[in-house]
Amino acid sequence: MRALSPDRLKQVLHYDPASGVFCWAENRKKCTKGARAGSLRADGYVLIRIDYQRYYAHRLAWLYMTGEWPAQEIDHADGNPANNVWSNLRAASPTQNMQNRPTQRNNRTGLKGVRRSSRGFYATIQVDGQYRYLGRFCDPLEAHLAYCQTASAAFGEFARFS
Repeated sequence: MRALSPDRLKQVLHYDPASGVFCWAENRKKCTKGARAGSLRADGYVLIRIDYQRYYAHRLAWLYMTGEWPAQEIDHADGNPANNVWSNLRAASPTQNMQNRPTQRNNRTGLKGVRRSSRGFYATIQVDGQYRYLGRFCDPLEAHLAYCQTASAAFGEFARFS
């Protein structure tokens, strides 16, 4: 498979960095020039098909703006995978990208990094593939504060607290 070049991308699509929207730059079989490109997947990501290949819109935005394919992953700073505004996209390692995930749906406390135990609440965090126990607390908000402080120190701008 030949990688899509920046020139070919700009030949078939126009990207508006302020809105994050791709539009067709030429008429295609099922698309007209100026029509919005791509479709929204169930997981919230936008997919665009070019020359019989499917691409994630956020990766195409990176190629369009920088002229190069991203070296690793592209993170949506606000956590919304459909928001492909240029200012919302940033290069990230797989670890950094994972840190920007929201609280899991099966979390019974509703607080990221906090779990209930028979003796109160405890906080944990995973850093560099290792789980760290942050302590046991009577109040779930205290446990969450311990998580937030550690996440901020460990992950910086990629830390997400909810």
